[in-house]
Amino acid sequence: MSFRAPTLNRGFRIDTPLEAALRHEAAAEMAGALGRAVHRLENALSRLAHTRARLNNAVHTGNAADRDAAAQRWQVHHAEACEALWAMVIQRELCGLNRHEPVLRALAVPQSVRVYMGPSTSAAAVPLPVTSDKAQAAPSTGRGDAP
Repeated sequence: MSFRAPTLNRGFRIDTPLEAALRHEAAAEMAGALGRAVHRLENALSRLAHTRARLNNAVHTGNAADRDAAAQRWQVHHAEACEALWAMVIQRELCGLNRHEPVLRALAVPQSVRVYMGPSTSAAAVPLPVTSDKAQAAPSTGRGDAP
């Protein structure tokens, strides 16, 4: 059996001061990009919540023009939130952060934004978050009989 003396550099590499500075600069840029992505998502979610409140108000007041305009704004803001979430998740993964659920809960990301996360050009038509009073009052049984 042979004996081998331990070495200092086994398993890790000692960086030169320039390499350490570059590694530190890259880490700082990654953290800054993640912070900007989270801020963009927070702004998009705030706009989406505000638009949803306006959409709910327009649905309950019954003005069709206001309802249609609010629904269109909600679709646009929903697509923006989906894209912002997608960018934030990608940036987190680039930083090595793979558990997103605690962050999604802390930011109160709606389920529809999670489901339709991605670039806005690929977003399908998302169902509106509100329904009319008629649809809520008479649920269909699917058999044609009255409730």
